[in-house]
Amino acid sequence: MRQSTNKLGVHHSIAILYQRGLREVVCSPGSRNAPIILAIRAFPEIEVRMVVDERTAAFTALGIAMATGRPCALCCTSGSAVANYYPAVTEAFYQRIPLILLTADRPEDRIDQREGQSIRQKGLFHNHILDEQQNNEWSVDQANDLHQSWNICTSQLGPIHWNYPLSEPLYGKSEYPEMQPFEHHNEAIAPEVVNWSSLAEEWKQYGRILFIVGQNSQAEVVEKERAYLREVQRSFPQVGLFYETLSNLSGIPGVACIDRLVLTIREQEEADLLPDLVVSWGGEWVSRKVKQWLANNKQLRHWHVDPLLHPDILQVPMQKVIGHPTHFLQKVLEHFSPNLESTYAQQLQRASQERSQLACDTQIPWSDLRLFQYLSEKLPEKLHLFNGNSSVVRYIQLFEWPASTFHLGNRGVSGIDGMTATALGYASAIKEEVLLISGDLAFLYDSNAFWQTVPPNFKVLVVNNGGGGIFRIIDGPSESGWLEEHFEQHHSRKAEELAHLYGLPYLRAQSEEELNNVFHSWLSQERCGILEVFTPRESNNLVLKQYFKKLKNG
Repeated sequence: MRQSTNKLGVHHSIAILYQRGLREVVCSPGSRNAPIILAIRAFPEIEVRMVVDERTAAFTALGIAMATGRPCALCCTSGSAVANYYPAVTEAFYQRIPLILLTADRPEDRIDQREGQSIRQKGLFHNHILDEQQNNEWSVDQANDLHQSWNICTSQLGPIHWNYPLSEPLYGKSEYPEMQPFEHHNEAIAPEVVNWSSLAEEWKQYGRILFIVGQNSQAEVVEKERAYLREVQRSFPQVGLFYETLSNLSGIPGVACIDRLVLTIREQEEADLLPDLVVSWGGEWVSRKVKQWLANNKQLRHWHVDPLLHPDILQVPMQKVIGHPTHFLQKVLEHFSPNLESTYAQQLQRASQERSQLACDTQIPWSDLRLFQYLSEKLPEKLHLFNGNSSVVRYIQLFEWPASTFHLGNRGVSGIDGMTATALGYASAIKEEVLLISGDLAFLYDSNAFWQTVPPNFKVLVVNNGGGGIFRIIDGPSESGWLEEHFEQHHSRKAEELAHLYGLPYLRAQSEEELNNVFHSWLSQERCGILEVFTPRESNNLVLKQYFKKLKNG
């Protein structure tokens, strides 16, 4: 027997989640959600973490789900608490991370009746979830709907929402026997049939084919892609490869530093390096410059490979290849023809290697750019590295990293909100070392992330350039006349203040010499430590521009 809430539907729905494999829940305290908490606690095998701030809680759950590959559930009270889940829900939706939102609500007839903590919760996440269930009267049909909802969450990968309209009293308990397993069927998505013969014929037309791979944080999939891509590169001289750092394909032949090449293409190289066909898969691209570069090719064709989503990334004629990338690569090897006269892959590699050598020969003064070059050389291998958004992830993509470094980041929506909480949640679910590199504004923005147990395998490096450094890099803000007042948001805050507030070890460096003095002691700490590195706000962008100029001019 299990002692649980006396709300029958609540208990049985949580029992279904437990049966299907739910083992992690992030809860926030409240009263209206008491029946959900009581039902969860009826299953001691489910690990429960309490996080007061619902926005932080949602991003923490996102990180846990990233690490485990399993759905992580969230539980909160009604009203504005639920709305605070929205930023993480959108990130999970676009990054395709399985989350289950378990939200308490007031009965439907009490909505808009001046009841405290009540809003129109039903349909709140409609545009960014895969499924929604209202948990009302318990029945076999309701149970089947919940099983199907789990199937959607785990097969299509993304957030689902189970909303519980609950009337008082809320704290009553009952005892239940073990639930008998329901008959349920995993309904696989039936993809459209791909006409491989037609694709193989079209493939023959192209002498310059460029694979572009976006974000991928599924380690097992990455290893399969690596093996297939190596074979494709051996067999198809017409196939070049661009891969984002976040694709986790570092170490295989191809262009790893996309912007470093694309931003420095010389006029005499343009015709040889532009592809005829782009084949893409994976998540978001950090590089906007590659999109702009490819837009110059009016004859370009684009195939996008994915089981479900086919965004029109390049706005050119596109073929939807409905399936998994590894299956596509297998079909290429089995049925597609190599163009043995093409030298396209070789030309791309030659240009990329030349930029790499120029980059190694270039002396970079102390700046954001030099800091990231230093990190790419000095950080230990076998590290799980969270890439902060805005300028951080762009600087990371300018340098090669060890193949054993596993890169992660919130590039579904690419916001700075919740980055620390996501990385912290991820670190709590694995044993390996996790490092977050964060900009100063993102770190300050997400300071509530530390209002929970901080795992010892988690460390943070804060790049403090005095504001939003990205706005000095991109075109527009500097010419607006309002750079510092409205875009960069210059400030004098330091991470040291937050480190002291949360009792975390803190180190700082304002030069490369100081960084050398503290770097290894920071990494060797046996608990979470914060290293804050200060860079020159007003010259960072000038150093970057000079760097690209040097690479382009040779």
